Amino acid sequence: MNNAIVDVRNVSITINTFQGPLRVIRNQDISLYPGEILGIVGESGCGKSVLVNSLMGLLPYGKTKIKADTFMIDGHDCLGFTEDDWNELRGTTVAMVFQDPMTSLNPIMTIGEQMYEVIHRTNAYGEDYDERAIAIDLLKKMGLSTPERRLSQYPHELSGGMRQRVCIAMAVAGRPKILICDEPT
Repeated sequence: MNNAIVDVRNVSITINTFQGPLRVIRNQDISLYPGEILGIVGESGCGKSVLVNSLMGLLPYGKTKIKADTFMIDGHDCLGFTEDDWNELRGTTVAMVFQDPMTSLNPIMTIGEQMYEVIHRTNAYGEDYDERAIAIDLLKKMGLSTPERRLSQYPHELSGGMRQRVCIAMAVAGRPKILICDEPT
């Protein structure tokens, strides 16, 4: 029996471009077991981000074709997933910290509003919880000074490093089984 939390075999990803189909991932395998850390390295533009975005179901529908012998995440066969299916997995089973925190955060919502939304949406804390206390605790764990103050600030009011730590706090807020970091530093 395979206990891998991620089991992707012989995956190929093709993106439709103006010049025609472009295969950006060719016959790759990924196996990840609980407690393991996996690093994917390669040259700029080699498809690392495309590969990890496929594990989040974030590749554009209709413009991307994923072929694989197996594409399992936490026991779910994701090859035929709909957007609703992916939404069920995102945040609780798999979460991601993206390369650019400025495009990951909503510029018209405070940090607190965005963190509370993640805490509510993932339902990782049961029914009786203090969203503010959870958000403050997560920001403290990420090394942010005066986390209470940060909750009322907007992304543009924080430094790049602070925004990235907020993004990491938001990614772990749902207590995901899998955390994907796409060049988080």
